[in-house]
Amino acid sequence: MNVLRTAVLVWCRRSGGTSFSAGDVLRSMFPEDWELFVEDLVEELMQMHKEGILVFYRDGVGLKPGEVIDAKVKIVCLRKPK
Repeated sequence: MNVLRTAVLVWCRRSGGTSFSAGDVLRSMFPEDWELFVEDLVEELMQMHKEGILVFYRDGVGLKPGEVIDAKVKIVCLRKPK
């Protein structure tokens, strides 16, 4: 399994249904150079969204398909990770 996917699933489990940001995931893994991995994480987040695992919010509003996902977007897990 992809290490970024695993990290997101860990955050899903720890969040208890509350939202967290993509940047939080990366900063916990790579505190000094997390920005280098944003593109890779966004790719994984989009796949997880397509699989119905995650939804995204910006300023409390759900993102529509095609909207830009970045490190500031809030993530909410739709189902409990296995």
